[in-house]
Amino acid sequence: MQEYDKELANRIVKPVITFMRAQTDKVRREIHGPGAYSSIVRRTWARRTSLTWPIANCPTYEINPLSLLCVLVRFSKNIRPTDKVLQAIQHVERNCSKHLSVVNDIYSWEKEVESSRTGLKEGAALCSVLKVIAESKRFLTRGWDLVHDEQRAEVEKGLRVIVSVLLKLPGANYVSIATTDPSPLRFHRHYGSIALVNLYHTMINLPDILTHPAVIISTLLFVLKQIYDGLSARSETPAGLPWVGLDENKLFAETRAHLSGLTNVREWLSEGYHKYSKRGKSYIIPDFSGKPEIVLPRTQIPWLVAQPEDVLSAAAWHYDSLEGDFAFTRKKLLQDPYHEAVIHKYLPRRLPALIPELWDEVARGFDESWGLDTHTWKEIPLYDSLMYMISRAVNRMLVGLPLCRNEDYLSNMRHFAMDIIKTGVMLRFTPRWLRPVVGRLVTIPNHLHYRNTAKYTIPLITERLEQFRMKEQNPDYDWVAPNDFLSWSIMLATAEGRQDELTVDMLSRRLMPLNFAAIHTTAISITNLFLDLLASEPSLHYLEGIRQEAAAILSEENGQWTKAGLARCHRADSAMRESMRVNNFMSRNVLRKVLLKGGIHNQAEGWHASQGTIIGIDMQSIQHDADIYTDPDTYDPFRFSRSKEKECVPNTENPADANVGDGSNHLEQKNTGLVNTSDVFLPFSHGRHACPGRFFVAAEVKMMLSYLLLNYDVEPLASRPPNLWFGTSSVPPTKATIRVRRKEGSIKV
Repeated sequence: MQEYDKELANRIVKPVITFMRAQTDKVRREIHGPGAYSSIVRRTWARRTSLTWPIANCPTYEINPLSLLCVLVRFSKNIRPTDKVLQAIQHVERNCSKHLSVVNDIYSWEKEVESSRTGLKEGAALCSVLKVIAESKRFLTRGWDLVHDEQRAEVEKGLRVIVSVLLKLPGANYVSIATTDPSPLRFHRHYGSIALVNLYHTMINLPDILTHPAVIISTLLFVLKQIYDGLSARSETPAGLPWVGLDENKLFAETRAHLSGLTNVREWLSEGYHKYSKRGKSYIIPDFSGKPEIVLPRTQIPWLVAQPEDVLSAAAWHYDSLEGDFAFTRKKLLQDPYHEAVIHKYLPRRLPALIPELWDEVARGFDESWGLDTHTWKEIPLYDSLMYMISRAVNRMLVGLPLCRNEDYLSNMRHFAMDIIKTGVMLRFTPRWLRPVVGRLVTIPNHLHYRNTAKYTIPLITERLEQFRMKEQNPDYDWVAPNDFLSWSIMLATAEGRQDELTVDMLSRRLMPLNFAAIHTTAISITNLFLDLLASEPSLHYLEGIRQEAAAILSEENGQWTKAGLARCHRADSAMRESMRVNNFMSRNVLRKVLLKGGIHNQAEGWHASQGTIIGIDMQSIQHDADIYTDPDTYDPFRFSRSKEKECVPNTENPADANVGDGSNHLEQKNTGLVNTSDVFLPFSHGRHACPGRFFVAAEVKMMLSYLLLNYDVEPLASRPPNLWFGTSSVPPTKATIRVRRKEGSIKV
């Protein structure tokens, strides 16, 4: 700050010192109840604001030890509000500073716990604050909320300032203040690890957020669920298995462990893997849903995948985790996943004929989304653009032309995919006895999205069924069934006598879970791939290596991708497999639910799991194990292609060549293609329930990556934007952008 704004830096020295001293004020040792705490908050706040320092460009706006945090936020965001805005919001900030005092105590709890352990009396006293707040039967700051409402209304009326709050759980919170003043003031905050200085982003609208219906409903549901689970809980885990993440000496130990599952899963999995799994032992891990899971060692994967579906069920786990009772508009869609049988039977054998159509759709998607301008660099929202292109390619396979290019249809399918995730999060915090009501309410958008897609799919399906009927009656009828999911589904249901699957309604609804699975997960995976590649060391020329491979193969195939040509794309295949190894969106996989009433007995270790228990494998730790993968935390795009070719880059003196052929013997002996699952590569699961769409995904990824590199210049990233972990899942930064420009003389498809 001294370097960029010396005057401001000098002016906040004393407020910073005063603020820090207030945190250890001995008066705070007198906290014994809500009343005392409220009184101390008021006294401390008054003491903190008794000293003020004016800002040079606005003499009437003064910095006090709490509002200085607002100043720090503005400085870090390079926000320069005008005198008019500063004067208008000063009294609002001061009121919000009271909120900040309380919130600071809450968010400082873990730090103060550590202080108390080191023997500092102030730390020990401050620790009691959280207990006092938790035991309070009323919200201490409600009066400040009401004042805030009045103050904000006054500001809006006097300066025509529009304050808008868009709350998305668990995504992001945007607070913007737009005004007719030429210097608008804007704030933006992402949920996640919350630095104290960032709390101001929500302080200006704290009452709105705390009283937002989504927050109130989620909080109420969560509290009810905890009470319900506490009264009706019964053990569904073997008594003899060890836990990770559970401190039995703490009050409400299991509930606290499950709550910590929102942020601590990676650490727990690593602990359990090295402490138990690598020694051939199973253990139990908490989950924020409140349902603990048994994590098996890698040595027991063969036992897990060999169990019959009516004993250990993959479908039942999917049904529960995706909230099949409500999320997909009909229970039957996941209870009887007939669409998966269709994909299993037809997609692998019909994919070669689909490749030219997919290549056409990929090319058009890029051209329309990323543009054809060869002179100007364009900033692209990576995740959103990939969602758009993937939804087109997927529906080229599902419903064909022209519907696969109808943006209203595609938009509803994309939103349906995202709403499935939101539904799952909401219902995880809902007690089972409330789900019939809550489930129907929160899935209203899902039904609306289906209705909006059905107006296109029902006429198409009706016509398709009629064409099949006419062809059956007259084999000479001049019509060839399109090579898409709708045709495959009609053919299989007809052959198997499944009249229930030949209704227009069911055929239309089957498209919903397929779009969810194919759009959402693929968009996450390819976003990770592009970010991983663009953040790789430029001097190693990985992107150029993949581009040259694609150009050479396309030339050999006369400019059109084929199954054989895609199979020779070893570098692109390796780059995707490696990205899914390092940055997969799931931390566990090969998950099963015990269906047998009497439970299941594990002979290898002697434990017994009751009906309803969830059992799975720690994929995250296996795929980051240094005994399996050399330098496991590093993204090495050509890790799996080096054993299939003599050199991985065109320049033989390039540093990347130094590792040609490097890799453990275990890996070199494995079939390391993207679609090949194994006990050390589990993103597509493993065994007979491995993802049936992985062959389509592999072809889709290679075509998208090759089209990008052959047709666009892309600026490398200085660093890889980190993924966001939420519970057991990891997602890439969905707001990340990249800069692209169409290549001069790029190929036309």
